[in-house]
Amino acid sequence: MKSTEFEDINKNGTKLPQRYAFIPRNLEIENRPELSNFSYNILFISYETDGKQTLAAEAIYVPVIETFRAEGQALILDYVNQYKPENRILIIFHQDTGQYEGEKFLDGKSVSTTIGSDWKNFFINLTAPGLSDGEGCKFSVVPRKE
Repeated sequence: MKSTEFEDINKNGTKLPQRYAFIPRNLEIENRPELSNFSYNILFISYETDGKQTLAAEAIYVPVIETFRAEGQALILDYVNQYKPENRILIIFHQDTGQYEGEKFLDGKSVSTTIGSDWKNFFINLTAPGLSDGEGCKFSVVPRKE
């Protein structure tokens, strides 16, 4: 397994067209109920099969609790990529409407924005674009089922 940038896989002529994402659960920290509107983490995974093996690329974003802030009805939390901290996601939860906003940054440049009216739809749309060129990720070979 190695940690690298997503674009490295394209240098070998391999593309990862199948994109998957999974949001496991709400962030739960004792005595911090205001954080429960946020995700425990954000995971992007892409797969490619060449007939001989399947390769997985994953990027995991974890919350930086110290960045939590409230601005009026907006609760804001930053997430950083555990493989490349220069990549981050900004999540805003609007308490008055229940709406979410998110923006993904790679090396300080905005690469996507998402708005959702509820938790499920927001995170589906946030992760739908999958991994981007230059995004920090870990590659691994998926074991074959015999």
